[in-house]
Amino acid sequence: GTISEEVYVNQPPGFENDLLPSHVFKLNKALYGLKQAPRAWYDKLSSFLTGNNFIKGKIDNTLFRKELKDDFIIVQIYVDDIIFGAANDNLCQEFSKLMQDEFDMSMMGELKFILGLQIVQSDEGIKIHKTKYTKEILKKYKMDDAKAMKTPMHPSITLGLDKDSPDIDSTMYQGMVGSLILCDNTNTISISKNLVLHSRNKHIEIKHHFIRDHVQKGTFDLVYVKTKEQLANIFTKPLQKDRYIWLRDRLGMELIGE
Repeated sequence: GTISEEVYVNQPPGFENDLLPSHVFKLNKALYGLKQAPRAWYDKLSSFLTGNNFIKGKIDNTLFRKELKDDFIIVQIYVDDIIFGAANDNLCQEFSKLMQDEFDMSMMGELKFILGLQIVQSDEGIKIHKTKYTKEILKKYKMDDAKAMKTPMHPSITLGLDKDSPDIDSTMYQGMVGSLILCDNTNTISISKNLVLHSRNKHIEIKHHFIRDHVQKGTFDLVYVKTKEQLANIFTKPLQKDRYIWLRDRLGMELIGE
């Protein structure tokens, strides 16, 4: 893509000018790795898509949609990765040709891996899993030989100080904990539904309060989920086997493979 400001770089290896060794090169367009490159690439791609009747998302500016009679195609941009899909395969083929005619790019076929997520598509539906990531984490923390259990932790287990155990690596432990994402929805719901509860949240600009605005308009409502029905508990709390299985089934999770 083109860049709006003047950018100069040192003479790259193999392109040095022996007569002017102290000179630099002026860029005519953004190079990969340049800090201005992502914005330049997005501006060029966005202009191209909107010029071909794609509509940019109002909330997510990297999401584009194009409607044709009763069909539509959705395109999601993530830096230099592009995901697109449509119920009509012809739209996908047309989009693929449109992009390849304009840009030098490779089509990787059916989506199978993106941002650490593994995708399995079949006639039964689309399944998302993180088998590769899980195995990497187990190997990283030397737990790849650990035995599988029905539940991560039994609720009757009491955690306490073991003075006889060796000291742990605090950095490694923090890394293990950081591999999990914990979520509490109480404060989020309060911020979204209560217009007064914002004294410590003024740094969040009003344009980002999409959910709160629609709650006020009555487009949808936010309801507190009871602890026993909170699907996220399967990731954050030790549970009885029957409760663990109940939550797992509600999430639509199933075994991908051994």
